[in-house]
Amino acid sequence: MKKITLLMCLLVMSFANAQYATMAIVGDGTGPGGWPGEVNNPGPTDVKQMTSTDGIHWTYENLTTYNGSVKFRAENSWNNNWGSAALPGFPSGTGVHNSPTNITTPGGIYNVTFNSTTLAYTFTASNLYPTISLVGPAVGGPDVWDVDFDLGTTDGVVYSATNVHLFAGAVKWRQNHDWMAANWGPGTSSYPSGTAVLNDPGAVTIPSEGNYNVSFNKTTLAYSFSFPTVALVGNATPGGWPDGPSIDSEVMSTEDGVTYTINSIAITAGLDNGVPPSARGMKFRSNNSWNQQWGASTTPGFPSGIGTQGGNDIIPDVSGNYSVTLNVVTGAYNFGAPLAVSDFNKSALKAYPNPTSNNWNFNSANETIQNISIVDISGKTVFSVSPKSADATIDASALTSGMYFAKVSTATATSTLKLIKR
Repeated sequence: MKKITLLMCLLVMSFANAQYATMAIVGDGTGPGGWPGEVNNPGPTDVKQMTSTDGIHWTYENLTTYNGSVKFRAENSWNNNWGSAALPGFPSGTGVHNSPTNITTPGGIYNVTFNSTTLAYTFTASNLYPTISLVGPAVGGPDVWDVDFDLGTTDGVVYSATNVHLFAGAVKWRQNHDWMAANWGPGTSSYPSGTAVLNDPGAVTIPSEGNYNVSFNKTTLAYSFSFPTVALVGNATPGGWPDGPSIDSEVMSTEDGVTYTINSIAITAGLDNGVPPSARGMKFRSNNSWNQQWGASTTPGFPSGIGTQGGNDIIPDVSGNYSVTLNVVTGAYNFGAPLAVSDFNKSALKAYPNPTSNNWNFNSANETIQNISIVDISGKTVFSVSPKSADATIDASALTSGMYFAKVSTATATSTLKLIKR
């Protein structure tokens, strides 16, 4: 028994201290077609080879990255590769052997290190260009002005990032994490886009917590905040699975960057043209990329569930037209009956005061309100009432502060309003 235990210990030590002949950085984060076997990394030797003097400590200087994802891969083979434990896994972390989750990269130029024994890795911004970051309570939380989120750049002019999680609050830009180096406010501009002004004391107000795509041009000072796109993809959908760098066709709509919907989409289940039911699946993904995706946490995950990064395909069991919702913060999704098509005019539907500390008053100028459901950010219904009139009042005083959604239904249609409880 002692000999077996000693042998096992030696094997573990040998694996933990294994040296490799080569190590490379692979993925579309190194450029389009950067995965092994694709156009810009055709093999048999991976293009972005790191350097090492001992087969353990690996470096790559001034790696140009793009909005995408990467992994570390040893000896030009998938036998030994390392991703991250969870998204985004950037700019530093501990690699996970053969992880299904990639390391998400922004566009930029970085010096990269990877230790194949401890599996620690870092992406450090190269000093070729100055660092431009977002800073303010929208980044760090209420009253926090010293936490930076660095934007990526490949040319020192356009700085950007995708799927940046921001809180409701103020945000500015500054250079090299230093207010004295340079900082910019919006001047006479505001959210979601405009032209920044050097040393302006003002800030852009992000209206609600969510994920945003952000761009800042250091030359023209043009800036923009936009919601990431989210689409439903898969061979259970009309658009099918994405093929290469294609633009997803079944794009969902959003008004707040949190809740995404498609009113009516044809979903196909079961055997069709030789495709077995188990292969008839779908997922959600953001920005026409697999960097951020939502699959089923349990199979089949239909008609509702909690989407997770790298989860299983969602397998439909009944074909038909569905109204689909996804909350990108909680991952909660639902495939329900399509909403009715109506002339229900959202501009004629009012909720006030908003924000409120006590009551929300609802008024519909055109139709009788049949039902109002108040839903929290997790998708849980916290209050429901059926006023059967054009006016209604809901007492919000017992609700905790935060963002809610009001699903307001008439006899012919349903509309959703965003609400804030102080």
